[in-house]
Amino acid sequence: MTTLGEKIRALRKEKKLTQSELAGTELTKSMLSQIENGKATPSMKTLHYLADKLGCDASFLLEEDANELATLVQEMEQHIQDLRFKEVYEILHPIVHDALPSTLNTARLYKQYAKVKTYTGNYDVQTYIEKAIIIFEKYALYRESTETKLISYYSLFRQKQYNECLQLIHSIRDEYNGKHLEMDLIMQIELFWYEAILLLALGNYEECKAILLQTLHFSKKNQVYYKMDEFYRILSFQAIFVKDTEGYLHNLEKSKQFAIFTENNLSLTTLHLLEGYFHNTITKQYEIALSHVETYGRELIIKLEPEKNGFYYLEKGKALYGLGRYHEALHELNQVTIPTYTHHPIDLALLTTAGSFRALCYMHLENTEQALYEAKQAHNAMRDYHAPMFSSFTEETLQMIQKL
Repeated sequence: MTTLGEKIRALRKEKKLTQSELAGTELTKSMLSQIENGKATPSMKTLHYLADKLGCDASFLLEEDANELATLVQEMEQHIQDLRFKEVYEILHPIVHDALPSTLNTARLYKQYAKVKTYTGNYDVQTYIEKAIIIFEKYALYRESTETKLISYYSLFRQKQYNECLQLIHSIRDEYNGKHLEMDLIMQIELFWYEAILLLALGNYEECKAILLQTLHFSKKNQVYYKMDEFYRILSFQAIFVKDTEGYLHNLEKSKQFAIFTENNLSLTTLHLLEGYFHNTITKQYEIALSHVETYGRELIIKLEPEKNGFYYLEKGKALYGLGRYHEALHELNQVTIPTYTHHPIDLALLTTAGSFRALCYMHLENTEQALYEAKQAHNAMRDYHAPMFSSFTEETLQMIQKL
């Protein structure tokens, strides 16, 4: 069972209160410490005082939470971190349909269930999101409530409802302002991140850049360096769109610095792929591009161990194409698939260009029929994405092959 003292300590830390701040003038810090450690029991007057300071009902502090639910929440969280979404879904599906007590661990199970349903492509999650939110807000746990609301963001984004996603972010900010709540710094950065990704999906590149720069300024001002490497990486990618070599090099170096600072091996490895893209696209130094891409592939296996993805095969194929090694390029480009975790239209559009590069390879190998087929397929698929920098390439490739 979750004890009274454990609940008080958890809520105190959630609200970033010290023991002295929570104790106030009602009780001593020493007495509060004994209560939190289960060595003393508060009077009803003290209990109501603590509940009021913690923003919850006294009844919540007194209610017992089944140990089985607490253990299950911990197990499911580990499964989610291990990307075992289907397993979590199968375990939780019968449980969340039973009558469960209105406790925090029940809310967390609803939250976990909604998350894994979304990740597995089932977007009928609003009922469970709302159930979790009601419980979290009953106990004034607004951060957990906000995290739960953002599951709707993933669901809407994957269904390409980008404007609805933007409205959700604005509504969360408006709610905090309306209730005079203070949003923690990490959540503020998260919302900036989601907004930047949305603006990129909508094709509002200048607004996206402005949000990214605003977030970097906000982070530096508050000395919080969460996701800094990712913000700089997106800025460097955007610089390539407008052929801003200086901007690309500056932001890439910054991304490297923060990835090293945070010991983020995945981020450092991903930068090799970005450098491959840069040399394939801007400098046309295909040997250098190929070296970076192959380094990316080796480090994925040695350090991180996931399978190589479509971006790896695309950039390797492009480098080989640039070197005139058309058969080898086709071998790589034919392995380009869309990873299950990829839903952003920019990423999808980039991967779609693999068809145009296959078409160019076939053109050089004098297989005009297959070249035309690949070019048409890529051009038609590109219509689903708002990505002018890629759609113009597929269109030009098709027009060139049609003239043969």
